[in-house]
Amino acid sequence: MNRTPLQTHAANDPLSFGLALHERAALQQGPWFRALPAQAQAAMLTQATLHAVAAGQPLCRHGIARNDWFAVTRGSVRLSAVFVSGKAFTLSFMGPGEWFGELSAADDMPNLVEAVAQTDCSVLVIRSASMKRLVSQHPTLLQALLRMSYARLAELERVMEELQTLPLAARLARKIVWLMQRQNGASHLRLSQDEWADLVVASRSRVNLVLRSMEREGVLRLERRSLCVLSLPRLRELALLDLVRRPRAAA
Repeated sequence: MNRTPLQTHAANDPLSFGLALHERAALQQGPWFRALPAQAQAAMLTQATLHAVAAGQPLCRHGIARNDWFAVTRGSVRLSAVFVSGKAFTLSFMGPGEWFGELSAADDMPNLVEAVAQTDCSVLVIRSASMKRLVSQHPTLLQALLRMSYARLAELERVMEELQTLPLAARLARKIVWLMQRQNGASHLRLSQDEWADLVVASRSRVNLVLRSMEREGVLRLERRSLCVLSLPRLRELALLDLVRRPRAAA
């Protein structure tokens, strides 16, 4: 993470980071952070600094031992992982109020996930050395970090399972539905076809064919570096979501 161009503010007052009101609200309402005891929350905030990060700038790199802990307060951050083969893929997008990092920030183990600013964004950063002290002082924080790490491993397992069991059209449809949900039901999604390809671990040409097919069927409309969902019910059918969630008939 190149710190030279970053604008940084000290967090001497846990409620004053130079944040807008909606950014403070997102930070305080994030599910992971909100579940922590108040004492652990305050301790984390006193160790945090605020950074403005330009789109495309890395926050942490895969395989690097020294890592920090992050909370997004504005914009979006893309998390990517790497298969054993060396193929990278997008695991998730983190938005306002969401924290991320790994236990590598507390034990010097190599990072399994890479984080890059998807848009211009602001993030709170807790340095690795500070995280180690916080974990030793607040056992509940270590438990919370473990839960987050387990959740990320479960997400990786789900990706692997879908790669082996679902056709590309279903995987792509699921990612579109997932991203709509993360954006509060927004039907207009601003991602390029290269970025969709990274999400479903496929080539851009194959993704383009599937998206064109969805467009012909009236499921969505393709636009420049974005798409607009026209039929959510049809999209859910393609994602096989309703089939998966349908209750079994009584014997």
